[in-house]
Amino acid sequence: MNKRNALIKFILPVIILAAIMGYMSLSRVESQEQAYYVAVYCQVVKTPDTPSYRDAMRAMIDAGNSDYALDRKKFNLRAADNVLNTVSKLTDAQRSMLKDNATACRQLISAKMAG
Repeated sequence: MNKRNALIKFILPVIILAAIMGYMSLSRVESQEQAYYVAVYCQVVKTPDTPSYRDAMRAMIDAGNSDYALDRKKFNLRAADNVLNTVSKLTDAQRSMLKDNATACRQLISAKMAG
């Protein structure tokens, strides 16, 4: 019974804590990666008649991977959705401005995401 109590009191909480920490680290998007997705969006938004910006972002990121690359960039759905959710909160005037100037697009979206 002593071993079972030790399992319940020590080992099981450690395993649960490790699982929670692992989940939290996976659900967080690093600022550099988020900035990359903002830049990708600002390029994709220039393309007229794009049915799905998420799919266009995924295609652009996948196309950027060389066949011989050792470190291929995988599409981060959470980072893409963060950008798309931020854009959806912009006014119509702000959204129409995004297509005209990539630098202004990146600055506006980044500012909205930060604050």
